[in-house]
Amino acid sequence: MKKQCKGKRPGHFNSKKNAKKRAKKSGLLTGCSVTALTCASTLAVMPIHAEESLIEEVVVTATRRAVSTQDVPYNISALSEAMLEQNRVDGFAGLSETIAGFAYVNQGPTSRGLQKRYSLRGIQANPVTSGGFFPDRSVAPVSTYYGDHPINFDLSINDLQRVEVLRGPQGTLYGSGSLGGTIRFIPNEPKLDEFEANVSAENSYTNKSGEANYDLDGVVNIPFGDNAALRVGGGFKHFGGYIDAKGLIANTDPGNPFSAPVAAPRVANPNVDQSGFVFEEPKKDVNDTEIWHIRTQFKIEPSDELSILLGYHHEDIQTDSQQVVTPNQPSETFSINDASLPGIGTANAGGAYLRGYFGLDDVTTYPGTTGKYEHSFPQLTPSEYDVDVYTADVDYDFGFATLTSATSLTKFEGEELLESRGGWVSPGPSGFSFSYYYGNFPRFTTPYLNTHDGEDFTQELRLVSNGDNAVEYTFGYYYTNQKKSSTYFQTFPGVSEWAQGDNLLSGAGTTSWVAINRFFVVNSFAAYEFNSDIAFDWRAKKKFTEHALFGEITWHATPEWQFTGGFRTFWQDNDVDMLQFQPLCGTGCSITGTDPSGRTEFTGKTDQSDQIFKLNTSYDLSDNLMVYFNWAEGFRKGGVNIVPLTGVFRSLEELVEYEPDKTSNFEIGVKGIILDKIRFSAAAYLIKWKDIQVDDGNSAGFVRVLNGGKAESKGFELELDGYITENLTFRLAYAYTDASLEEDVDILDYGFGGNRIRSTYSAPKGEAFPGSLEHSASWAFDYRYPMSDAMDLDFHVNGSYRGKTTADYLAQRSTFPIKAFTKWDASVSLISEGWAATLFVENLTNVLGSTARRPEAQVMAPFVQVFHARPRTVGVRVDFDW
Repeated sequence: MKKQCKGKRPGHFNSKKNAKKRAKKSGLLTGCSVTALTCASTLAVMPIHAEESLIEEVVVTATRRAVSTQDVPYNISALSEAMLEQNRVDGFAGLSETIAGFAYVNQGPTSRGLQKRYSLRGIQANPVTSGGFFPDRSVAPVSTYYGDHPINFDLSINDLQRVEVLRGPQGTLYGSGSLGGTIRFIPNEPKLDEFEANVSAENSYTNKSGEANYDLDGVVNIPFGDNAALRVGGGFKHFGGYIDAKGLIANTDPGNPFSAPVAAPRVANPNVDQSGFVFEEPKKDVNDTEIWHIRTQFKIEPSDELSILLGYHHEDIQTDSQQVVTPNQPSETFSINDASLPGIGTANAGGAYLRGYFGLDDVTTYPGTTGKYEHSFPQLTPSEYDVDVYTADVDYDFGFATLTSATSLTKFEGEELLESRGGWVSPGPSGFSFSYYYGNFPRFTTPYLNTHDGEDFTQELRLVSNGDNAVEYTFGYYYTNQKKSSTYFQTFPGVSEWAQGDNLLSGAGTTSWVAINRFFVVNSFAAYEFNSDIAFDWRAKKKFTEHALFGEITWHATPEWQFTGGFRTFWQDNDVDMLQFQPLCGTGCSITGTDPSGRTEFTGKTDQSDQIFKLNTSYDLSDNLMVYFNWAEGFRKGGVNIVPLTGVFRSLEELVEYEPDKTSNFEIGVKGIILDKIRFSAAAYLIKWKDIQVDDGNSAGFVRVLNGGKAESKGFELELDGYITENLTFRLAYAYTDASLEEDVDILDYGFGGNRIRSTYSAPKGEAFPGSLEHSASWAFDYRYPMSDAMDLDFHVNGSYRGKTTADYLAQRSTFPIKAFTKWDASVSLISEGWAATLFVENLTNVLGSTARRPEAQVMAPFVQVFHARPRTVGVRVDFDW
């Protein structure tokens, strides 16, 4: 049956013949998804039944060999370059709308990417909030790879051959550990036998935005003789802002947004020390983002046995402010001296005394944020992030096996400015407000600057057997050395000057500020000196190293029946050093109780080792039908918490070290092809999770990771793709997940002041995991209309459903449910030889699409954070190929 596909998609103008020729030369056939089945692409494809079937084979290298997805004995999804382009997947947010069961916190195109708030199969116990890129939390439960190299950050998805999503632990085949799965981004490599180039330009407008989005990227492939080639790609993206800021506080000096300390707020009434804020005029479209990147690869094959690939990737991301809103907040009068607030008023006699006797009467009216895309934060939250990745891949074919060396060095640096006032003046989970300890300063703002820099070095050696033998094997060695330096600088601008003010104690005679402070601040906190605006000056260095041996052996007992066993053993070392100053607090916050700089130090070290295993078997019931069983253990690295063991901010010694958490994944599945038109994959799984890692903070706010009990996740996954007619294709996916705690979690630690042990983290048995999606689905349809022998018209629609969830454990913090939503995208493309033009609409129905929320119990109403999907965006894209 001849396909009616005269025109080809942009970026996919090479013939099947050439693609197969290259695949044969390299020994690997690359994969193709269903959306590319209607025409030729750079992805190598092979008909299941050459004369009858429209279904073409999807070839992946997830098992470290080039095999069809139908032969991979566990659940895997493969997305081709064509599908990534049609679904406009340019990051993890788009990937989560394409892969059912993949949950992701959409913070927009932002540099706050070190905290991977995403999960597969519900394995995620941390709250789905912003997180920032503060580097001292648990790592993501899903590992990510760029080619053969593990990465710990988001990279632009451009010039990719495909994306592979491997569900379930993969630690016996990949160096980087994981609990719930692995995501592999496979870039296009240099092509040795042809010159090619591609340029794409895009312009679009987002609802509520006053400026355009634009995107320009390109790729050029230059061969040098018969055995070498250079491939260079790069691009620039600008995302116009659409969020309006209505609660920005005016400062005495605008200054540098990254300066520290930030200038003090302006006083509404200069004659009254207790006067509130002055607000700036509202600012529109504050969340602009710009991203530029470049990637180069040089490949040389000196002989038929040896292949060398050298690569470099640079990325720079700058964001004017977070993609976060505080929607539907009416204009309201708010006082940090309000007696109705727990922890400020009746709950603390000192605060009530100050209000009643000294007449503290700060009242501030916050602007309303009645719009869906507005926020009332006291200041903007810009960020900047740079990363450089250097890679070297060497393959040598010994005949009986291929030895691969994959080496990478990643250097990164970044900074972000945030504001946490709501967390200080609001009563937290324990009903306590820290503003009480700072005299209820009437213009209380808490800007803080996070910075970090570091480098990750990884080396992986892998030996993979060649040929179709009864016994196949993969053995590997993995080493990583990670170094990070971080700072956390927080100020209370203006508090020291205010504490010395002549009108501070109007009507109170000559009573000094220190005397008043000592009246209501108990224990060692009586030493507050208010001689600085610096609340925290925190500096830390971390080093992590790991050695691991891993591998799998497969025995083909018969042509239809195989057994696979896998193992991994690893050794990890963690070293941390921390130094902190709190001059505002002074001696009361020092580790010795006598240092006026509020100095605290901590040094920690831990050595950890463990093993994990895997058992797998599959049986081919026919050429087009396979059943399988998979049991695999997963792990996530442990570490050392940076917390003091003495002083007023101390923690229990047993909370300094946290152990690797582990999962045990049981999975049964079936894969096949129906009527030579529909490919399907179905899997049911049960995951047992123990020593769960959860992020938390101690009484002083030191970020730490705790091990908290056992949990279970069980569910079902289904994918279908194929042809309805010769020109109409579809893809459907659905995932059901039931993930919850198997036992009560109650972790004890010292409370604020370091003199009383209390419950610091708790959640009851049966509580659902934060962000876990009970139901999720995605779909895509393509119809190609042949207009002539040289031109086609392509209609595309895709959508996703994300079920309701919560932002955190209900027992841990009162939280607001995150509602379910459905999102639609559509496009129409005119495609011809060498060019294509596309009209597209993202978020067709303009759904809010909330994926994260910071609960009210953590911050007061004017500072509640909600993360929405980008509003409806309409644009045009043109592509040219040579």
